[in-house]
Amino acid sequence: MKSNSNFWKRVITLFVVLSLIACDSDPLPEEIIVEKAPDSEISFDDENEDMYNFVMPSPLQIAAIFKRAGLKYSRETTNNIDNVSNYTDRVTKALNFGVYAADLSYCVLNKQPQDAVKYMKTIKKLSDDLGMTSMFGSSNMFTSFENNISNDDSLIYILAAIQENLDEHLENNEEQYMSVIFFAGGWTEGMYIGAQVAAVGNSSIAARLIEQMVILENVIKALKTYPHESNFLDEIITDLEDIDSTYRNFESLKDIEIDDVSFSDLTISDRELGSIIEKIEALRSKITGAE
Repeated sequence: MKSNSNFWKRVITLFVVLSLIACDSDPLPEEIIVEKAPDSEISFDDENEDMYNFVMPSPLQIAAIFKRAGLKYSRETTNNIDNVSNYTDRVTKALNFGVYAADLSYCVLNKQPQDAVKYMKTIKKLSDDLGMTSMFGSSNMFTSFENNISNDDSLIYILAAIQENLDEHLENNEEQYMSVIFFAGGWTEGMYIGAQVAAVGNSSIAARLIEQMVILENVIKALKTYPHESNFLDEIITDLEDIDSTYRNFESLKDIEIDDVSFSDLTISDRELGSIIEKIEALRSKITGAE
């Protein structure tokens, strides 16, 4: 079953990422942390196919990409946990579930145990609100997370088990499409955090920021298949389409096959980078309600 294969892929990726970041001087291999979205179409209505036909990188992978490029921890860039009470409908809760998952990954990779526990508690609250209490299995799993937050090896299995429970819950309830909503929030938060450093002239972070634009087209396609009647989600999709269109119309990408471009060799103008950062910041503000 593809869901099992996706689970083990996440386990292996988490193991490699977390073991390598134990020493900040060790580089993260490109083939492990960068997953370009394939060209396959996404379908939510074919009974013989999974709910989507590509594996999205986890928030932990995106955080690891930016960490390798030199991103340092700044508590001010994450979404305040007090904002969680402002999310009152299913769509905003799902989007910010992804936002807080990215913040959790950011904390874990930068060895901020106290903040990580706070974000884990916030994610648990949202999972309960969304009817995904089984995601954490038993209360022992959450206690184990608190007790082992500084132990990378233990954390691998805890996070992998939580992800497996989430996958199983969504599959059992035929709600796999929710994972795309989660990812949209997580992608936006990861890009926002990276943008705060790229905006002040870090070329390595800027390159990674542009690199992550590659997967956006498939995410938009998946979001459009979500069976919803939410004007807010429609706005988010429109904003993502605007970001994707802006990126694909960069003068620096003219006459270049975008999906095959080598980002290490690509030069983006300050104006182009600034236009993307501005749109990402506006989208993140809309999702989180943070000014």
